Amino acid sequence: MEGTSPSSRPSKAARIGTRRGASAMLADQISETSRPLRPTIRGPTACEICRNRKTKCDNLRPTCSYCARVGATCSYINDEEAAILHINGVPQLLQVVGHLKGLFQHQQVQQYRQQNLSLSPGAYEDIQQNYRSACDHNYYRTTKSDVRLSERDKNTPPQNICPTNLRSVLKWRVFPQPCPYSIAMVDDDISYPQPSSLPSLELCELSRLEAKYIACVHTKNPILDLVTLHDLISRVAENGLDWSARTCLVSLVCALGAISEEYTHGYTPDSISGSSLPHDEADIAFKYWNIAMKRLGFVIGQSNIESVQCLCLTGIWYMCNMQPLQGWKYFALASNTLYSMTNSRLAFMGSDKEDGQEQSLTREQSLYFTCFKSECELAIELSLPKSILERMDYPYTFPFPPNIDRELAVGDDIHGERRTWYYYLAEIACRHLINRIIEAPHLQILDPSAAGIERMLRDLEMFEGQVNDWYLSLPPSINFPLPFGTIQPLQDEINQLLRARYLGIRELCCRPFVELAINYDLSNMPSELLAKVGSIASQGLQYCMFRLQAVPPQYRHHGLWFQLPNSTTCALVLLAVDRAQHNPQPDALEHLKMPQGWREQILATRDLLAGYWKSRQGGVWAYFRVLQWALDGCITPL
Repeated sequence: MEGTSPSSRPSKAARIGTRRGASAMLADQISETSRPLRPTIRGPTACEICRNRKTKCDNLRPTCSYCARVGATCSYINDEEAAILHINGVPQLLQVVGHLKGLFQHQQVQQYRQQNLSLSPGAYEDIQQNYRSACDHNYYRTTKSDVRLSERDKNTPPQNICPTNLRSVLKWRVFPQPCPYSIAMVDDDISYPQPSSLPSLELCELSRLEAKYIACVHTKNPILDLVTLHDLISRVAENGLDWSARTCLVSLVCALGAISEEYTHGYTPDSISGSSLPHDEADIAFKYWNIAMKRLGFVIGQSNIESVQCLCLTGIWYMCNMQPLQGWKYFALASNTLYSMTNSRLAFMGSDKEDGQEQSLTREQSLYFTCFKSECELAIELSLPKSILERMDYPYTFPFPPNIDRELAVGDDIHGERRTWYYYLAEIACRHLINRIIEAPHLQILDPSAAGIERMLRDLEMFEGQVNDWYLSLPPSINFPLPFGTIQPLQDEINQLLRARYLGIRELCCRPFVELAINYDLSNMPSELLAKVGSIASQGLQYCMFRLQAVPPQYRHHGLWFQLPNSTTCALVLLAVDRAQHNPQPDALEHLKMPQGWREQILATRDLLAGYWKSRQGGVWAYFRVLQWALDGCITPL
């Protein structure tokens, strides 16, 4: 076929000799040569801002939704073509289609809940009554950017530094750059003791450790069914150890029960010095941990509820031992196992309800939210990758509470379990709100102009309304007094933890205004606007002070590690303002008011945490060096 031009060559099907007849192939060739070429119709062209960000543009005129939200100037390269499409109503039709799709998905979820998750009359009515009104609050309402806890802006480029962690504060211009001490994301290689003997498997000892686990761990993360746990404890006491995932689960429960410490709000010499765990309890914990570690390989190879529970408890163990990266690794393993386990079930949500499905679904939901919020909190502080659970189209905003009156045995602490679920739901609602605040554009101060600051003020008002709604929705048993004057750690652990969340959210909302006041030139701003910025920044400084005052004596629990970077960050914010006030830049700084006694409080918090500064686990020593470096450079004498 040397003399044949490329255009006259037969089709590939004719050259390779398919089974189709010659007439059919000839008809195809005639059709291909005679068929007119359809003109390519392109969709609406994105505006220049969205094109540069490589994100989807809704093509609204004269300003698209994103540009209207951030206050940018919206312009189109081919305005004539886009205008024709806009006149024809294409963007509006796309919005209607998207809205109908959302309504259809929402209807499917509601039908599934009504069919499969209907509670018996009177079951857990107090939780339902307390949280029914919460559904009307702003923090519960879904928006386009936050439909569920796991849904984030998929188009947002990954950032190496989260705008809310310690590294972001160290990047403020008021501090010398770079900081001589880096906070490396490295866990020290800790070799746990290898006991030569087995721990006691007597029922009384197992029950003691189980009760301690329930008091110290389960009350914050109810990922285990207590009735099932009682049965597993009894089986191990009666039959001994085997190589099953259930034995691994019991061993982890006992190890966590031995290593965890109960909350105390009073200051004692031991708590101030940060004394270590008693030797006997530490020895017991390592013996059970050694048993669990030998079975984790078998657990990882499975995809069931027990496997996810074991991996999640392993992450909690590492957090108790100040190893955040190891903890994150096992939380991520638990999330991946849960992801593979639930995908098939979510694909058949309309199937008929099976026996025990409601109880199993409650455990699955609690595992989902525990794994996700644990990964999320670690990723924020350590700038780690996001969770795989963000890719899951999970249909639940909150876990479904169990029927405590029906499931718990006579003599169990029903009131305590009910209060545990009050706290757990309130904590998840906090995570919803924190995620929204972190994703909000105003935290990054994209536009430090008068218009941009006005948008920041509107966002602040919205978030303050949501956190107020959250506070008002708390049931009386877990409510706490609002901070005023000088505060102290609360007597009850649940109230203390929720107040710490409240103070953290309040300070987080105000921190962008502190950064705005000390990092940006606001000399051209109206005086009224400067006064507002200074007032809000002063509130943020006061909440930093509250967060430092509320630090309790440090006891070993799985949230201990977070207290160290949080306290260091609050101290650095106060020290940053002290540095800025000694620079010849009036503007908003003249409206800032430092809390009374802030210097003494920073030193007191440093001394309170001194016992843990001595440890080099989990980057703790790096936080101490950064704090000491900032204190050494403090302008005002301490």
